[in-house]
Amino acid sequence: MLAISDQSISFVVSINNISCYVATIYGSTSNIKRTNLWHELSSMLINFLGPWVYIGDFNAVLGAHEKIGGYLPLKQSCEDFSNWSV
Repeated sequence: MLAISDQSISFVVSINNISCYVATIYGSTSNIKRTNLWHELSSMLINFLGPWVYIGDFNAVLGAHEKIGGYLPLKQSCEDFSNWSV
């Protein structure tokens, strides 16, 4: 186990001396709280070098073209997710 927060659990899996980092995600529906998630995940990426797998529900989209129904996503929310996922 590497870290536990209110939006993610991160751990390392090692098989035959090969390690891969895994983060399971349940992103908040609040854009402000998700911003904290992007910072947490970016910090983990810097502190634990190697391949990463992100699994879960980010509750974010890269753009309005990915959204069906309901309100359009906030532009800033899409930009934050896009900047993190690059």
